Amino acid sequence: MSTTSQPIETTVEELIAYVQDEMKETPPGSEEFGKMTDQLTKLYALKPEKARVKPETWAGIGANLLGILAILHHERAHVVATKAIGFVSKLR
Repeated sequence: MSTTSQPIETTVEELIAYVQDEMKETPPGSEEFGKMTDQLTKLYALKPEKARVKPETWAGIGANLLGILAILHHERAHVVATKAIGFVSKLR
């Protein structure tokens, strides 16, 4: 009976946490600490960046929402009756 070992999947965040924990137990001036710092720098470079929304995009979203609210408010205050629309079409 053969057993196959499956690789253990670790995320970049888990590896960063592991290196940070190891660094807490290592003297800061040691050569090993320097190597850990290099590894930590490389791990941070591999970490995926979070998608950020630009301020211009937020401004556009806000302007669109204000426009929609203005239209809804105008339609609520100034209802166009269906009789009026029918009258306008007869004038042509």
